[in-house]
Amino acid sequence: MLTAAARALHREEPQPWVIGDYLAFGLAGPEGPALLGRLRAEVPRPYLLAFSRWVCVRARFPEDVVAHAAAALTSNDAQITATFAGLAAKMGEPFISRFLPAEMAQLLRRHGFGEITDFGPDEARAAYFAGRPDVEIAGAQRLIAATVPPACPPGEASVSRPA
Repeated sequence: MLTAAARALHREEPQPWVIGDYLAFGLAGPEGPALLGRLRAEVPRPYLLAFSRWVCVRARFPEDVVAHAAAALTSNDAQITATFAGLAAKMGEPFISRFLPAEMAQLLRRHGFGEITDFGPDEARAAYFAGRPDVEIAGAQRLIAATVPPACPPGEASVSRPA
């Protein structure tokens, strides 16, 4: 609900939009407009805009990851990806950026993430479709999980610093 309201707010701004989603707000039902009205009444506009922009970036980022990976696809994967990219664009959420797995891992590490797990088509086939060579999974579909390292090693007390 909050995401739908944030996306609606973002579409009120001048283009270019991070995400031009015109469907989410309508799907929020009668609670969507009520929440949007409450946000407008209770949150200062600069904060509201900053929040709505971040929600849209957060929604857009995974789409960009998928789209970037499509650049390195086989011919069949490219056809599948092109089909879904066209559908996403028609729904107001075009794929813009595309990342290869190594590029995404580098980006995540640069931003402080620790352990990174990349789960793509090969991993999906091995985990869920073992022994099924007939199963086709598009190469652009990847899941990446990354952890934030602890502030201090487990079992060690954090060091207090004077104010």
